[in-house]
Amino acid sequence: MDDVLEFCGEQSWNYHTHIIQPLIDGMRDDVPANRQAASYGVGIAGQKGGQPWSEFVAASIPTLFTACQRPTARDDDHVFATENACASIAKIMHYNASKVPNFQDVVTHWIDTLPIVNDEEAAPYAYSFLAQLIDQQNPAVLSQAAKIFIFVAQALEAETLQGATTTRIVAAAKQLVANAGIDANQILSTLTPETQQTVRSYFG
Repeated sequence: MDDVLEFCGEQSWNYHTHIIQPLIDGMRDDVPANRQAASYGVGIAGQKGGQPWSEFVAASIPTLFTACQRPTARDDDHVFATENACASIAKIMHYNASKVPNFQDVVTHWIDTLPIVNDEEAAPYAYSFLAQLIDQQNPAVLSQAAKIFIFVAQALEAETLQGATTTRIVAAAKQLVANAGIDANQILSTLTPETQQTVRSYFG
């Protein structure tokens, strides 16, 4: 199912009657592997499905949020499903923003679905969208700047960000620190010495 969405693009809509209900059921499934696959699939539909899928993926955002807010969301067995849901919301917001009626509210709540510190495939999508919001000086990131700086630090420490994504989010985080007027050193002091050392190596 995910392969159809990924490799067929807009043409995957031809099979939507066979795909939509399994995606809905999967996002709500108690089995984390099923939830992860469905959340990933909805994100791919948002990223590659184009106009035909845009309304469905936008309407899926509340279900993805629910998946992120489960009591067990950060447990070892569930965290990859949670991080995929976070990244999928980011994909939908990036590629289908015009279909999301309450965009700003969603952005504000989406920040709380971070960090992504396990899934190296999901992290670039979420943090690239975060960098985009910082570049746009979105009010949601400016008002939660300290929290976002910690989420960036945690991803750098976990090494879920690599290459160009790392460069982009570090530059954006530096800009956020300046724009929001937060004390990065004070925030870092609340983190472990190992994380502090890693982050300082990026921020100088």
